[in-house]
Amino acid sequence: MAIERIGPVVVGVDDSPVSRSAVDLAAAEAMARVTPLLVVHAHDAAPDSGDRMLPLRRLVEVAVGRARAEHPGLSVAAELVRGDPVDILVDQSRGACLLVVGHPTGRGTGRSVAARVAARAAVPVLVNRAPVRHGPGRSPQRAGAGRRARHPGRCRGRGAYPGRPGDSGDSRGGG
Repeated sequence: MAIERIGPVVVGVDDSPVSRSAVDLAAAEAMARVTPLLVVHAHDAAPDSGDRMLPLRRLVEVAVGRARAEHPGLSVAAELVRGDPVDILVDQSRGACLLVVGHPTGRGTGRSVAARVAARAAVPVLVNRAPVRHGPGRSPQRAGAGRRARHPGRCRGRGAYPGRPGDSGDSRGGG
């Protein structure tokens, strides 16, 4: 019986708090799937802009260190890629089993990177939402709650949430 190769879980990172929690979520998903984690940051710095690249390298190193500290047995790699974040993440999705991105709530008026990536990705996309502040007229939402993947079941026969064999892949119940 041939063993099917499973691509890594890919997580897109930037310098936001929701991105840091997306790294945590992606690392947990990679551990559950017994597959490597690939941390990706897209940037627009020129290749020869050494001073500008230092904080970008540090950002990726911190994300990798965070994943390794929480999951010591996890294989973690990183890529710092020049280009548009949506194009880079969609391209990276072609070899992955899952793509994880963060989505800060209430930021900007256009379509988010997360929404544009989810519309074009070749694999399930798990969107890690930023915590929502509760106030008058606002409904409560769990901090850091992820949305269900766009293509459930494409990664080892599971949805975005690891489940028990024989259920729908959604460990939150109701499956």
